[in-house]
Amino acid sequence: MSEQDWTFTGSIKKFGSTRAKKGGHPASWGSLWLLLTLDPITSKVDGEQYIVQENKLFVSIDLDYTEDSKKGKRCKLLLASLAEGKQVIINSAKITMMKRSKKNEKGEWEPYEQRGIKCSAFSVTVCTEQQTSMNMGKVSGKVVKQFGNKLLIQDVYTIPGKGKTERKTRDVPLLIPDHLNKPLSGKYILCMASLSGKNNEGIDTVFGIVNRLYEI
Repeated sequence: MSEQDWTFTGSIKKFGSTRAKKGGHPASWGSLWLLLTLDPITSKVDGEQYIVQENKLFVSIDLDYTEDSKKGKRCKLLLASLAEGKQVIINSAKITMMKRSKKNEKGEWEPYEQRGIKCSAFSVTVCTEQQTSMNMGKVSGKVVKQFGNKLLIQDVYTIPGKGKTERKTRDVPLLIPDHLNKPLSGKYILCMASLSGKNNEGIDTVFGIVNRLYEI
């Protein structure tokens, strides 16, 4: 049994969207990205205060430009409301690997993968006024690796396909505070955690900081 689900609020710093092309013409799909600022996080790791002061997250959302579909109408409304929005509430998101690209020394675009946050357009509510801050998530699954206070939890999920369902796995990184840290490798756990988009050294990296932990 494995699961991960994150709910949080974030102030909108930047956002942008891209629309794919098919045969030289605009396709019916694309993507939206949000740069959000969340509240700072404080914990205690390796005997020292662990503080993430500038807690920023990039969130990726798949877009549908089909005007007469339910998802297409939702995406159109979401794009329009972001221009006036100050904050978003995201009620269900996942930590996952996402495809990105960057220019190399020759000025050519090179694809790469980076861990980030992904959610559905139906999971996003845009607010024109600041709401009470939230940052909470539930993660359960097998601990596949442990490095001191750092864990990797295996999240098993499925992708519907034609005639069959494909089963895949992804790693969810977690940081455990000192008072919860113990040998957990190979065990199944359930934990409540908060999302962080940077570590305490200011380096971009997405992970959860555990608040409560249970062996299951």
